[in-house]
Amino acid sequence: MLITFTFQPNKTNCSKRKLIEDFAYTLKRFYRKTFGSRYYKHKDKQFKFTIFYSIGKRNQKHPHLHIIADVEEKYIVSLHFFLYRNMKKIYPSLTVDLQNLPTSKDFEYICKYYTEQAETILNENDLYERITDFN
Repeated sequence: MLITFTFQPNKTNCSKRKLIEDFAYTLKRFYRKTFGSRYYKHKDKQFKFTIFYSIGKRNQKHPHLHIIADVEEKYIVSLHFFLYRNMKKIYPSLTVDLQNLPTSKDFEYICKYYTEQAETILNENDLYERITDFN
């Protein structure tokens, strides 16, 4: 099932690299808890997703992540709760929005909106690379 998350730390001047690395670390912790200590060997069980990094439209920079993920229905609630609870420890004023994308028209609209707003676009494979450059 396709879902979309928005992670907004509500923190000005938050580093792009730190925000993405914190999300990657938290996601890997979820995989370890769900699939076991050798989660990295089970690429077929891991979720497919695209991360859109955005900084907002106003003069103040409010970086946030929009994420479109293809997640099995049985993992949606536990993934949302785990990511929210663990990212909240790093960013105390974090807000997380979760929505499902029931139709292809919703998916097309949200992709268009996120792409227009995005400064950087990453996918699940980029999180396993060493994150050094976001060009």
